Amino acid sequence: METLSLKIMYSDLIATIDDGVNEKVTLKDKSNVANQVKNYLSKRFLNEPTVGLEEISILLLSYHNPPQLPPNLPCTNWIIKCESYTPYVLDLLNSIPPNCDKLEIEIDNWSFKEIAGTEQVKTAKELSLKISDPGIELGVSEEQIQNFEAVKLYLNGVKKR
Repeated sequence: METLSLKIMYSDLIATIDDGVNEKVTLKDKSNVANQVKNYLSKRFLNEPTVGLEEISILLLSYHNPPQLPPNLPCTNWIIKCESYTPYVLDLLNSIPPNCDKLEIEIDNWSFKEIAGTEQVKTAKELSLKISDPGIELGVSEEQIQNFEAVKLYLNGVKKR
């Protein structure tokens, strides 16, 4: 089975998906590219059992349209960097299966309060939560941290476990 690592750059009207080996695809839409991304990933990775996904890295630049991923993409390592509307990270997390091996999330301008309460964050085996702007607090309570099942935990780049 071929194993790939995807890099997805996701904005409102354009998205690029690069598997680093065979294919770099640019998807465009006049109003919202989210559905095209979801359909492409479904066709390529849910319908082709010969291709495995080692890691998916997403750069989120979307401000007007929430991103969409097909549910249950066969991947256990996720990296999400959001440089736009941070609540859209919640939309992405809803598409990621719980109990992933690695989940890294970096945001710009919001708190992790709601994000930290998701099943995906709570059950990740290795978890990293980071805010790009050092002037903004993580917004994660001690109780939320105690509920993280992660064996390895990094908060703003500092190893906690």
